[in-house]
Amino acid sequence: VDGDGRPFVLASMVERSRLRTLEHDLAALDSLFDASQLGVAIFDRELRYVRVNEALARMNGVPPAAHIGHTVAEVFDLPVAEELAELQRKVLATGRPVIDLVAAAPRGHGHRSLSYHRLADRAGRVLGISATIIDITERVEAAGRAERSRRRLAPTVRGASIKAANTGQRPIIASDTRTSSCAI
Repeated sequence: VDGDGRPFVLASMVERSRLRTLEHDLAALDSLFDASQLGVAIFDRELRYVRVNEALARMNGVPPAAHIGHTVAEVFDLPVAEELAELQRKVLATGRPVIDLVAAAPRGHGHRSLSYHRLADRAGRVLGISATIIDITERVEAAGRAERSRRRLAPTVRGASIKAANTGQRPIIASDTRTSSCAI
């Protein structure tokens, strides 16, 4: 019955093959979303969480359901949350993705690599944005250890290079002290 109180019939005719293809695509998307070790989130045009996978919920320390319908700034009462919201607004407005932005994890426990992309349908209508988040704490800590080692070895390397230059010998370890990295 419609709003006028008159009965009506709503029918949708779809080819079975298109329906099967759609079902297959949705099943594949669900599987990738749920099985991924990457944190994945989908945001609507108002930048509210629409979908969050378990990996991201674990990283954030917040259940998936507590994200849904809220913005990053509402879920995380952090100074960086407003910066992330501004970044999300820019991606939504411009369509330019942000890839591999390194940021502190919520509550300061580790580091994350964040990537944002605008989502649009086939007609070009903007639907929102997607986010992928990778916990890179181990990578950042390893880089810190390498930098501390480089600084600790820098006087030794400089001394070896000077001695080698004075004796005509080739140094075993080479370093360019003008750069921030050292290859051993």
